[in-house]
Amino acid sequence: MSSQSPTNDGYIVQCPGVGPCKALLPSGAYQGLKLDGQGNFCFTETVTNQAEVKCCPLTLSNPSECTVLNTFVSQQAFDVVSLNFSPEGHPIIGLSSDSTSIWRCKMTGTCTLSTNECQESPPTCERFDQSLQGYNDVTFGSGNYYLFADFSVVFKEVLKCIADEPSPCAQTEVVIGEDVEVTPEPRQLGVRFGAVLVENKTSLLVVDSSEDDPRVVRCDTSKSPAQCKVILQDPDPSGNNVLHDVAFANAASATTTTTTTTTNATNGLSFAVFEQGFYCYDAGAAEGMPSTSYRSLKEIESRDECEDLCAADVQCNYYSWYPTTARCDRCVFYNTCKYLRRSVCLDESSEGPTIYKKSSENTTRPVTHRSLVVRADLNGAYCQGTEVLSVPVATQDECQRNCSVVSSCQFVAYYFLEHDKAGPVEDAPPTACNVQCRLFSGCTSTVKSFCYPPAIIWEASPSAP
Repeated sequence: MSSQSPTNDGYIVQCPGVGPCKALLPSGAYQGLKLDGQGNFCFTETVTNQAEVKCCPLTLSNPSECTVLNTFVSQQAFDVVSLNFSPEGHPIIGLSSDSTSIWRCKMTGTCTLSTNECQESPPTCERFDQSLQGYNDVTFGSGNYYLFADFSVVFKEVLKCIADEPSPCAQTEVVIGEDVEVTPEPRQLGVRFGAVLVENKTSLLVVDSSEDDPRVVRCDTSKSPAQCKVILQDPDPSGNNVLHDVAFANAASATTTTTTTTTNATNGLSFAVFEQGFYCYDAGAAEGMPSTSYRSLKEIESRDECEDLCAADVQCNYYSWYPTTARCDRCVFYNTCKYLRRSVCLDESSEGPTIYKKSSENTTRPVTHRSLVVRADLNGAYCQGTEVLSVPVATQDECQRNCSVVSSCQFVAYYFLEHDKAGPVEDAPPTACNVQCRLFSGCTSTVKSFCYPPAIIWEASPSAP
């Protein structure tokens, strides 16, 4: 937590769950405390007409351990109002001078400020859209930027916009209006409006330091107008401080505690809704919007099978389920999901894709091996209307193991695609026989298979209750 006194001598302090707080650095003109997710706390420090963006380890024992990321220099006096980070992990700062503005950095180094750009070539940082003049703070979360006027004379609304647009925030929507009321006391957000912290897609934490009564407010932005409630008062009752920033030491748990719904847990492992309408992407990629998925399945019957496979995969900490398959694969696995992009498959279903998070990362649900018996009577047959999963490439052992993992599996079919004459018979399309492993929930209705050589079909023992 950072705090400023009326003399503008600030402190950055660390507060444990129990016990007294301690100052991490000597007093200074600090602003914009943020955690970078890499074990560091970051902030800006202003001296005369120069401001530095610094990051220090949370285990800091000496100020020399801090690293300077960017330095802003100007011939005119200016204040750094805010600090945050872009989806790519670069600093975004809000400046207050003759023209309040927001700047996004793309590389480390110095930026000598002019009206609309850095004087260096290539410029280390760039200014946000000039139409947003008057907003000096931006925070990122759930695939969106949230813009507001930090410590402005009059509270301005909080704007939301998609973070992946080429021109950030060319289109915005109001999520917290100017006239929002705060309970339990009928008081609006005041003139000393501080930071905004994104708790999840529909919940924002707002620091409101008006009327000598600093407080932290939680606003539910799924309502119109937003519904806001006080959740924390200033820990210092003297009235000498102005509460400015607040950050979670364990942001992951804070992001998922209030809005997730848990699926049925088996053997202690469960999944909960993480986000909806987004996919996980690689913010460090040079271009495009690549997904961070390492495995995806298109021909899969339901989310139950998708979740079973993720639960048995130690790499899978998140999976995404798409209700329709016209444009995207249906079941997608991710190891990490630090950054989010809005899905292009939203128009396929009103629900959109949903990302689910494993309750304990890098763990697996125990798999009970199920015995398999060859069904020679089904040789050359296809189990009609009961296919729950198809895997294009798999060994025979992998195919059989999938049946132990997927609880709905009752029959396994393995196709020998390596045979020199493998393929469809008659006039069936090539795609009819390009899958090596198929799982079925039953096999009471059969038709003759299109594929040669015929698949071997096994029946599985009942799954454990």
